[in-house]
Amino acid sequence: MSNIYDEANQFAKTLAATPECEHFQSAQKKLKENPDSFQKAKDYLGQQMAIQTRQMLGQQLYDDEIQSFNQLTSTILSIPEIAEFFQAQMAFGKMFQDIMKTINDAAGFDMDLFGGGLGLH
Repeated sequence: MSNIYDEANQFAKTLAATPECEHFQSAQKKLKENPDSFQKAKDYLGQQMAIQTRQMLGQQLYDDEIQSFNQLTSTILSIPEIAEFFQAQMAFGKMFQDIMKTINDAAGFDMDLFGGGLGLH
């Protein structure tokens, strides 16, 4: 019988070698090389999280807030290294979510017990 930790370490190496992971790491590195773009991306993510938190708490978002955030999104995504980072992050996130679903299914966890907490149905 193999050691689960050895297999996890091997899986981590395999994951790191995927095109999705390599692209995400490359895009992240490129973004960090430009402090101005890096700060803009961080600020944008902070605003995005604040809006999502308000939505989860059932707080109303006003039209002018939504319009302002949509304009900010357009501005942010017009910066090539930020757009590339977010695209790479989405591709990696999709792959990672699929992997977590596979692990969840294999382990037999019922995420409905937690209200679908991880979105892995």
